[in-house]
Amino acid sequence: MKIVQTFWHGNNSLLDNSFGWMNPQYHLMSWALSCLSLKDNYQNIVLYTDSHGYEIFAEQLKLPYTDIIIQYDNLTCPEPHWAYPKLLTYSLQKEPFIHVDGDVSVSYTHLTLPTTSRV
Repeated sequence: MKIVQTFWHGNNSLLDNSFGWMNPQYHLMSWALSCLSLKDNYQNIVLYTDSHGYEIFAEQLKLPYTDIIIQYDNLTCPEPHWAYPKLLTYSLQKEPFIHVDGDVSVSYTHLTLPTTSRV
């Protein structure tokens, strides 16, 4: 299954703007936890972002995305429509996918089932 995430900075700095979090650091930690937990459970994790997102997530944090697509450098959209880039990301998909926000982390408990049955 392809997992996609979307980040668009909307002329705000990831290092200075908290994007609704208490502190910009917490916002970045959430993205890191989200990416790392997804990578533990899925092979194909793709980030659609702009150059600023690429600089922070790929070059500075070195998050292990399978692919990072710089898509939103020239996007202009009113701030109240912050979810619009997600819809654009949906429209770019050519195969089944799940979109996961940067404040979502996943964990699974892997059960070991017996290989033989007892009757």
